[in-house]
Amino acid sequence: MRIGIQTWGSDGDIRPFIALASGLSSSGHEVTLVLTSVDNKDYHHFGQSQSFKLQQVGNIKYDTETQFRLAHKIGNEKNPLKQFDLILENYLEPVVDEMFSASKRLCEENNAVIGHFIHHPLKTAADIANRPLITVTLNHIAIPTRYKPPPSFPNLGTLINFLLWKISMIIVNKRLIPSINRLRLSEGIKPVKSFREVWESKLLNLIAVSPVFCRQYPDWENYHHICGFLNMPEKGEEYVIPQDLEDFLTSGPAPVYITFGSMLSPLMGNEYLIETTRLMVDATKLAGCKAIIQSYWDNINSIEEHSDIYRITKVPHQIIFPHCSAVVHHCGAGTTQSVTRAGCPSVAVAHMADQVFWGNKLKQLGIAPKPLYRQSITAQSLAKEIMFVLDSQNMKKKAEELGKLLRKEEGVFHAVKTIEETLSGKLFQ
Repeated sequence: MRIGIQTWGSDGDIRPFIALASGLSSSGHEVTLVLTSVDNKDYHHFGQSQSFKLQQVGNIKYDTETQFRLAHKIGNEKNPLKQFDLILENYLEPVVDEMFSASKRLCEENNAVIGHFIHHPLKTAADIANRPLITVTLNHIAIPTRYKPPPSFPNLGTLINFLLWKISMIIVNKRLIPSINRLRLSEGIKPVKSFREVWESKLLNLIAVSPVFCRQYPDWENYHHICGFLNMPEKGEEYVIPQDLEDFLTSGPAPVYITFGSMLSPLMGNEYLIETTRLMVDATKLAGCKAIIQSYWDNINSIEEHSDIYRITKVPHQIIFPHCSAVVHHCGAGTTQSVTRAGCPSVAVAHMADQVFWGNKLKQLGIAPKPLYRQSITAQSLAKEIMFVLDSQNMKKKAEELGKLLRKEEGVFHAVKTIEETLSGKLFQ
């Protein structure tokens, strides 16, 4: 089959789709992946190394000052819905037209299309072309169920949960529907009444989350399918651990890895970059541990080197995490599952609302303390949590147990199998 895939977002929104494209290509399908990187990273080498077509469309053209201002505005917003509004307004809407043009081409050239759950232009294009659409949900936080409340609410029973979800859906629809329907109406097609009509394909909605973090609730619609984490294939990561890093890893105790992923970027300005990196360095010194600190070190010359700190700009997480004693991270969905898959306990430093959700999940599983918040964190508070995790044998043991479970999962295999079964029934009935 010819299958078109489209995604949008940061690294955590793109890498699972690269993994899926690779899996479908290996299964014999002709795959085209179109992506829009909100931080303008170049992913073309993945397509070249894994035998599928990869196209990048859209370019967020903000100057450094604007990026810095937006990052702080989003990071300091306490209301999760307003925070999400700011992300969509500033990082989705400016590239919707380019994304939609690519969506129409994908629908014209392929038998079926697969899209990121927030990617509403692909849904519009699929409806126009009458093309089968499958959605991929990277975070099940917005799928209602009587068995758990919406995020940030206490669980007061199935009836209260049901009512809270009803109210939450009304509020979210009020914010999301206008931008979704603006495109649909401009193309002369029927508007949607709920964002869930776009985020969840009734043909198939793959939930790309490990069953360790997500269970199939009895009242979920039957088009929801938990396939597991879409982990990158090792062949796609052309990385050899350099000798000095190998020496650092093997001399003395295993280090802590510290990364805030896409929450730390040169686009946010050097002042913020230096402040955050210094926070990491100071916390490491206070904790008295070895650490690998991921930052944009080429932009920093005011922080002194330290023998117990290895500086790194980027490295495939699945290659380096298994060598670490713990990981301090921002709790993006992909990083959270990569850390757990590696058998490492976590120190969660949430920057945004969905990251609080993942941080709390780690705590519930017994492999992290209560999440810290980037807005209020200090070197002292971060060091305290690092020491707590390193001293906890229970967390270490539990993380190792869960890591073994995740490593046995075959998320990409199950996703590919489910997609093939679904599309064969739809296309050849």
